[in-house]
Amino acid sequence: MLKHFEGLGDKWRALVENPDETVKGLVQTIANEGGTREAWQSHTPDGHTVLMAWPATEPCRAGLIIRGDQNGENYQPVSALPLLEGLENELEVTEVHPWGNDAEGEIAACRAGDDSIWFYDPLLYRDRWSCIVGQKQVFTLSALAYALRPATRDSIQVKGGPQFDSYAKAYVDKNPGVDPASIPPLTLPLKGARIMQQYVNTSEYQIRVPVEEVATCQLNGEKVFMPTVSLAGKYDKALRAMLYVAERTLGGFEPKAGDDIEAIVWLQGRLVD
Repeated sequence: MLKHFEGLGDKWRALVENPDETVKGLVQTIANEGGTREAWQSHTPDGHTVLMAWPATEPCRAGLIIRGDQNGENYQPVSALPLLEGLENELEVTEVHPWGNDAEGEIAACRAGDDSIWFYDPLLYRDRWSCIVGQKQVFTLSALAYALRPATRDSIQVKGGPQFDSYAKAYVDKNPGVDPASIPPLTLPLKGARIMQQYVNTSEYQIRVPVEEVATCQLNGEKVFMPTVSLAGKYDKALRAMLYVAERTLGGFEPKAGDDIEAIVWLQGRLVD
């Protein structure tokens, strides 16, 4: 059974050096210089919850959730998080999992005919009331890479599955009387393939995808690459995401458009503001 890991330390380690000290400094910077949006604020009888972020102009930011009393006073920090801008996808909600702090959480959603994917939602305190199971919503989807490298294989050999069954039938038709056990494996090309498999925890995945385009940004003085990718699904229904990977994670590799890459990623999403 998949585990809902309610922690962000490993996400920060993927993004910044010396995360313990760096995040403390970022929290202070957000408190002094950060801003918020009306759409990031939730006012309920139980109190006020607000997401603040810094810097204002980068797509990869440090975020801080704070919660105050009914009068909008006495705010206390709830969680510090990497806040990532993403690409829009219309998905049907299949499950919602609030975290213990009742602010963040995870959502499972899918497109028709595809399996559900889980992603972390930093604004679940706002989004949960609109995320009704069975209903469609538009989410922005992003991914943070724990590790990323050029794809290592151009093809794969299989001896099972629908494609192999069709191939095996054609092989037997051409070679009557052949022993089925002697049918050679089917070689499938992997160039341009989009493969997505569950990793250890919910919202974590192993992916192989082609890079569509690449931009860069900065967080706290560190360079971050931003490949645009399509994660899974049929091409006209592919899940599109902005992928973020710290330069130091790449070991000298610089992804470019047309590259096939392999990565371990953590998905993040939220309702469009």
